[in-house]
Amino acid sequence: MLKNIYCLEGDWWGDPKKPSTVRPIFELLAQAYPNLRYVHRSIGTREEFDHALENWTQRKYADFPILYFAFHGNPNILFVGDRRRAKGRVSLDAIADRLEGSCHDRFIHFGSCKTLHCSPANLSAFMKRTKALAVSGYRTDINWLLSASFEVYLLGAMQESDLTLRGTRKLMEQARKVAQPLARQLGFRMVMRQPKS
Repeated sequence: MLKNIYCLEGDWWGDPKKPSTVRPIFELLAQAYPNLRYVHRSIGTREEFDHALENWTQRKYADFPILYFAFHGNPNILFVGDRRRAKGRVSLDAIADRLEGSCHDRFIHFGSCKTLHCSPANLSAFMKRTKALAVSGYRTDINWLLSASFEVYLLGAMQESDLTLRGTRKLMEQARKVAQPLARQLGFRMVMRQPKS
């Protein structure tokens, strides 16, 4: 079964003459998986970000299990809108506040520099609060073209995996086997939900 993608993307340059978007990633995937659907939301303010996150948790998006954040970032942070303002810095805790308990059997990917360069405790708390099946992203500054290439592979591999712990484990093994040099260069990190004991 295909895993549709719900993407929130910020303004990369703050200049309408320099349009950049991750949308071609989804267009390429839709050619490989013709029934794949995606939602792409351009986000300019914190209010738009919060509203779009709330939408994703509604029943009408239950068949969009991949949440993809495409923003500038720092450790434990996404920059949404004006990064000079406090509300333009959105922490993993603030995102968990919005997604509390609503991400069961869902993937969350942070396509942003350094956001997952955070402590295991921070990431563990985020996982517990959101109930996400898996969270992935980068620990370093990333090259845009390299990360786009890797994400085409990663999102494609997600289409071939089950939304289970076993499927996610297989996805992680595939990423190590097929794309390890690129994943290492990008500082890629994926953490999956702990099995219930």
